[in-house]
Amino acid sequence: VPLEAFLQHRSPDRSRGVVLAAANFLTFSGMLLAAGLFWALREPMALSARQIFLACGLATLPVLAYIVWLLPTATIRFLVWLASRTVYRVKVEGLDNLPRRGGALLVANHVSWIDGILLLLTSSRPVRMVAHADFIDGWWVGWLARRVGAISIDDSRKSMVRAIRTAREALVAGELVCIFPEGKLTRTGHMQEFRPGFLSILKGTGAPVV
Repeated sequence: VPLEAFLQHRSPDRSRGVVLAAANFLTFSGMLLAAGLFWALREPMALSARQIFLACGLATLPVLAYIVWLLPTATIRFLVWLASRTVYRVKVEGLDNLPRRGGALLVANHVSWIDGILLLLTSSRPVRMVAHADFIDGWWVGWLARRVGAISIDDSRKSMVRAIRTAREALVAGELVCIFPEGKLTRTGHMQEFRPGFLSILKGTGAPVV
């Protein structure tokens, strides 16, 4: 049921019927294959119910690893969701201001290192974060950042121009882009001065600012 709801919510209006039909075809094909696999394990191989259950459980491990590699954002969202329900008390207000479709620039204050993660968790749509290269260019973090579409930026003019161009293209393509215009964490809890030039991302896009 959650998967069906996700497909209905995220699939384009014009092709939603095709997507759901393909999902149902894959589901029932998998059920047919599972029945054949059970027969093969039960009859020719003469495995007990306990052994069949163990074999099927072990077979899910490589599938889990592949899913985590294929969908790192969903995995992170799930882990952060668990943490937010056990460690933090997250209260969301004004979620209706987030467009369901089309590009938009999310402008957030920067209080802690988990601001971006909480924004990813709150939004039902993927968000492309504009982040400083020092924090997302490591081996593991860099791979993860590329998988979630993060936009790297540093203090050089060339990098800033490239990041602004990439962010603008993402907005035109209908994606959500998030930027922390203060440029660094606040040390006092108060809003700091915005760095100049961040509004140039919006030129020619027509995208709203949230």
